[in-house]
Amino acid sequence: MEHPPIRTESLHHSSPATAGQSLVPYRKIVKLPNEQKVRISGTPTLNTKLAAEAAERDHISRVVSPPAAIEEEKEVPTFQKFVEVVWWPTYSSSVNNRPSTCQEKEIHLRIHLKPTLGPLPLDKIRGEVVTRLMAKLKDESKLCPKSIKNIIGTLRRVLASAVEWEYLSAMPPLPRIKVAHPGDFLTPEEAEKVLEAARARSEEVYASILFALHTGARAGQEITLEWATWTSTAGCWSSAAALPRAPSGRPRAARSDGHSWRRRTLPFRRSSSGWDTPPSP
Repeated sequence: MEHPPIRTESLHHSSPATAGQSLVPYRKIVKLPNEQKVRISGTPTLNTKLAAEAAERDHISRVVSPPAAIEEEKEVPTFQKFVEVVWWPTYSSSVNNRPSTCQEKEIHLRIHLKPTLGPLPLDKIRGEVVTRLMAKLKDESKLCPKSIKNIIGTLRRVLASAVEWEYLSAMPPLPRIKVAHPGDFLTPEEAEKVLEAARARSEEVYASILFALHTGARAGQEITLEWATWTSTAGCWSSAAALPRAPSGRPRAARSDGHSWRRRTLPFRRSSSGWDTPPSP
């Protein structure tokens, strides 16, 4: 990019120096393109007119086009220092995680991540380092895939915060761990074994397990049920279970599917003898 002509004004005119005499320093007023005026002055290294003119031109050039400021690179902290000084004090108090979630992350950091990754700078936690960590969790700690996935998830959250807070320039790629989900339902044979074990404990435990098997109700819903809410003709039981709360602590007004949380209907399975219901108290 070409700059417009720079105007200069001499503040002192001197005759060329002769041998044995020191050169009079140059002094100028430089008018910049933004109309600002800057005074410059200096003394050439060599006692010649040409040296003085060259020094003056260099000085004008530095004023018109100053060198770009060199940004000081931010020191990349080690994993342990970042977690203990920056991340954990901030993240654990700013995110509305349940106490159990915070406790789980603290265990991940203290037992698995800091002992292995603690001395490493954040920008060195990538590739082979992460692969070796996963192998150690599997072979030495004997952890299942689900536990390893959760630990890597905590590591991913730490590194993402480091990028967001500009301690790390880019997020390193971390492996995605696939976990096989077990079946969600008991087979009829398994259900019978559970009911036998429940009946051996007490009739109350048996009734609770039987109710859960037939309706899929949660413990909180069972606790709030009353006989007055049972509709025998429809085979349904209405539950006014406690309203689930959002992470902020405020009660949710509705579920994501548009249904109200305030009351839920639990259908029963019909058997040959009628509706399967828990024994009346």
